[in-house]
Amino acid sequence: MRNRLSILLLPLFALSLVSCDNDDDAEYFPSMWNEIVTLATDGQGTIQYMLTDEGNTYEITNSLTGYYPNASYRVMCGYSIDGQDATLYQTRSVYVLGDSTEVVCHDPIKVLSAWKSGFWINFHLAPLTGGGTQTWGFAIDSISDLRHYYLSLHHRQGTDALTYTQETYASLLLANINDLAVGDSLTFSIHTFSGIQQWNFQR
Repeated sequence: MRNRLSILLLPLFALSLVSCDNDDDAEYFPSMWNEIVTLATDGQGTIQYMLTDEGNTYEITNSLTGYYPNASYRVMCGYSIDGQDATLYQTRSVYVLGDSTEVVCHDPIKVLSAWKSGFWINFHLAPLTGGGTQTWGFAIDSISDLRHYYLSLHHRQGTDALTYTQETYASLLLANINDLAVGDSLTFSIHTFSGIQQWNFQR
């Protein structure tokens, strides 16, 4: 999966599933969570741990094999937890944005939301596609004397047709922004079909 890790960028929310009360015997289902997390594999390429952006670590109960050994994957997933164990019910891949400053392109895209969680900035995007390939990243546009970073989304539509909307998630690890230090601030810009949208964050 090269440098693209599974991730879904959505605000954190909980889904509590409880069955109907059947006489005096009520059966309860575990609480379900949907958020972007990081999954880690062991030396055999089996998904072993889940790390939330808040810093909580859980051992995965599913037997998910066939991944790169000792690797990390960002995913938007639905899961339940029981103590220090987590069971995954669904995952959706997310782009991990790399530094594309040298090749930056600002093809327009629709943005549904952007937010910071832990050491990540997450994006819920809605690109138009015809089923082709698009490329993603981030660019450092400038840095002020007050150590305020101005970043933008690198998005290259390429030859992919503007046919239908396909929701996409992406994450930017703050540690991947060169020289960004604790206390620094940043503005992230995305070129959309209706103009430039901006969000302000603190490291």
